[in-house]
Amino acid sequence: EKTAHKADPTDGIDSLITAQEYIDSLTDDATLTGAIDLSAFEEIVDAAASYDDLQEKLADIYQGIDTTRFREVLESAMTLAGLKGRSLE
Repeated sequence: EKTAHKADPTDGIDSLITAQEYIDSLTDDATLTGAIDLSAFEEIVDAAASYDDLQEKLADIYQGIDTTRFREVLESAMTLAGLKGRSLE
């Protein structure tokens, strides 16, 4: 006689928590390497009132990346601002 295996309802929750932790770790790694989330990046550029404001906002998000990579991120932000027709001076 076979017995039915009852699913443990916490198995699904544990899997979701593990998946979310993995996603969070990828996000942290991406930020540390200076990877750009384009939708968030565009929001930051749109919200910046000046070049200094943009630089501060990006510095807050990209804490810990090296100076060369930060300059590249800032250049990308300025290029995006230019393409959108915004002056941040």
